[in-house]
Amino acid sequence: MPIYQVSQAMCEAARKTIVVTDSSKFGRKTPNVVIPMDKIDILITDTGITDTDYQTLQQHNVQVILV
Repeated sequence: MPIYQVSQAMCEAARKTIVVTDSSKFGRKTPNVVIPMDKIDILITDTGITDTDYQTLQQHNVQVILV
């Protein structure tokens, strides 16, 4: 079973899904998307995230924590 399928199964079983990623992962042309954005409850990232990406996340009801 590929690792992304394991991640998807864990997200489906979880009460909350928290994603931790650095801002360099946003805006890529070929992202490795494991779960859709609307399945993420909380995203923790650094302050390098763009305003556009931040607003997009909030529009999808994702709580964004900047560190």
